[in-house]
Formats: sequence, structure tokens, C-alpha cells
Amino acid sequence: MLIQLGSSLWSSASRLSRFGAKAGFFHQVRIDARVVSVGNIQAGGAGKTPLVAQIANEGAQKGLRVWILTRGYRGEREKRGGILSPDRSGESALEWGDEAILLHDLCPNAWIGVGQNRVEQYRRLLMAVGGPPDIVVLDDGFQNHQIVKDVEVVALTSAQPNQIFFRDSWSALHAADLLVWTKGDVLPEFSQWQTQKPWTQVQFKLTQAVSTEPLWLFTGIASSETARQLALQSGYVIVKHTAMQDHFRYDRQTIENYLSQAEGLGLGVALTGKDWVKWKSLGVSPDQVIVLEPEIDWVQGRENWERVVWAI
Repeated sequence: MLIQLGSSLWSSASRLSRFGAKAGFFHQVRIDARVVSVGNIQAGGAGKTPLVAQIANEGAQKGLRVWILTRGYRGEREKRGGILSPDRSGESALEWGDEAILLHDLCPNAWIGVGQNRVEQYRRLLMAVGGPPDIVVLDDGFQNHQIVKDVEVVALTSAQPNQIFFRDSWSALHAADLLVWTKGDVLPEFSQWQTQKPWTQVQFKLTQAVSTEPLWLFTGIASSETARQLALQSGYVIVKHTAMQDHFRYDRQTIENYLSQAEGLGLGVALTGKDWVKWKSLGVSPDQVIVLEPEIDWVQGRENWERVVWAI
């Protein structure tokens, strides 16, 4: 009941914001690049970050200059902003936010503007790079109306507003250009838009496990159980699982305790990519853990992705 009420209130606020933008009640900036927004209507766990990385890397493969604008949620740079250039290394997830550093790792050719004011970060990038990009990928952009968008990509799962918090109602999908079903076995409630909106279905896959080492999995993400199930399906032997809240902030002592306990139990340690960038920032080396970061695999509708995202 509490979740459903929260979803209703949050969705109402998003509806008002979207109406205000459409009615011209606040200024929106049009930038000199194709802007592809990737967002969701539920509060986390829809697989938004892999979609952002997919677009950025496809753009780079096409020879395009790609920038990503992301908030840097819970990082020190969220308010004051900053730029991650492709050649920067060793940056801290505590400073930049876990999603920003993960995108930096996943998209080695992209310039990334980090900060809640996306327009300001775009202008910083213009000054740093010396000219506009070909494409800007707006991370978590569906509820952000600072910048005029050319394409709205919205990730959906089988979750319902009475199961997890929703940031927007299903009716908000009228503003979407492409719907991407990412998780779950039950078709999301967008069937009434299927004849109006192009959509595609993807699934996430991991590299198949090459050993049967028993593992202790740590997940500080919105869909921890989904990550565990995917690891099991990929052949990893998960015998212990510790799930934290999304964007969990680790400290060095906690991590050292976990590593020591795992060693005492004869277990290896496995992490999601989002957790790994934080452990790495705290001094953990790659040979101490196994990183489980999924890739996208198309189930159906790839042609819709090409047509909408790339206008092909």
C-alpha cells in the first residue's frame, strides 16, 4: 500500500513537470547535437546503464563523437559537476558516482559530463573539447527536461507500481519514442501502446563461468535478486549472497572484513560492475574479485532500435 501510494505521488509530480515543460513554463535548451535520452518509469533496476553504454559504443563504432551526460548520483561531483575524458584513469566512484565511473569503464571513447545540471556540463564539455559532438546520450533523462531531446528511449520491466516505486505512470509512455523491455517474464503493461510505439526486447547475459569455484556475491543495486539469478544461470556457483541497497557506499574496513571472511570460508568474491567500481576506488585489485557485468542480447525488435536510435 505504501509503495503504491508513493508511486502515485511520484508519478503525479513527474506528470506536472512534463506538462510544465510542454507548456513552456520553464526554459529548455536545444543543443547542437542529436540527443538520445535513456530513462525508465520505475525507480531503478530497469537496466538503464547498459542501454546508455550500448548507444555510446555503437556511436563510437560508427565513427561518431559521443558525449554522455549523467547525474553522478550520490557522488561528490553530483552538485559541483565535472568532466571525465576518455584518457582519465584511476578516478574514484566516491567522487564521481558509481554509475558515472561504470560508464567511463564501459565506454572508453566517450566524453562524460557529470553533474545534476546537464546543461552546465554540456557547456563545460564544449569548452574542454573545443566543439560539439555528433550525439549526446542523456542518462536517466526521461524525467529530466533541461535539454530538448530528439529520441526518448524508455526501459521497462515486468514490475508493477504496487511492487516497487514508480517515478512515472504508464500513461507517460506517450512521450516515449522507443520502449525496451529488459527484464521479467510477463509483458509489461504497455500493450495498449504496442501499435503506436515501436518496441524491442532485450535480455542481459554474462560470460559463461569457466570454473566451479564457490562464490560469495555482493550486490548494491536495485535488482539484486535478478543479478543472482543471472549469475546462477550463467554457471557461477553462488553459495552466499549479500544484497545492499542501491548505490550502497562501502568503506575500506567493511570490504577488508568481507574479503577476510570469504577467504576463511573458502569462497571467492563476485561483484556487479556497479559494486566493483566502488571496491576498486577503495584499493581492491582485480585479481581479488570476479566482476559480473552483463551485456545486451537482443530477443526481438532490433530493427526498431536501429530505426529509432540511429534513424536507419
